[in-house]
Amino acid sequence: MVFQERMIICGGGNANAGQTCEMMPPHLKHWERFPPMMTYRSRGPGMAATSWGLLVAGANYPNSRTEILVNRRLGWAEGPELAFKIGTTTMVANDHEAFIVGGYQGTEKFVLRLKSAESDWEEIGSLNRVRYKHASVLVGREIWLFGGHENRTDVVEVFDITTRRSTDLAIFLNSTEGMLHASAALIT
Repeated sequence: MVFQERMIICGGGNANAGQTCEMMPPHLKHWERFPPMMTYRSRGPGMAATSWGLLVAGANYPNSRTEILVNRRLGWAEGPELAFKIGTTTMVANDHEAFIVGGYQGTEKFVLRLKSAESDWEEIGSLNRVRYKHASVLVGREIWLFGGHENRTDVVEVFDITTRRSTDLAIFLNSTEGMLHASAALIT
């Protein structure tokens, strides 16, 4: 399923929006109804699009379910279960893989990878610090992490998905407390 030239938003912070998804093809200039998610997800589910489907996982109220949308007409399907519950996370993807990076689960500093709709989530590395309520972007084979809620989240951290190592950069956000509920985008 190709999601090029479309914007999709899912979840929300109230009972009416927690399972809602909407899509907007930019040329139409209005939101269309989209298949609702199976699980209520508010404030912070990770979401990413791969060449094999759209994924969503986690939420403000931690859960371990992944949902995958491969065919819009068929709606969301259950994806692989995470080994633990996760909340307020981020997810990034390249063409063929999806990555969950950090999230609220106590002292976890995990990076997880999903290779296909039929595979299982696998832990491929660890961050230098706990991050949740943060932002991340994929730049080539590196996941850049910004802000979040925990100690020293004013440090910009980069996780290399090839070497599976996390490095702190000598780049600091202006806020000494980091940046909660940050958003980030790669502009090309």
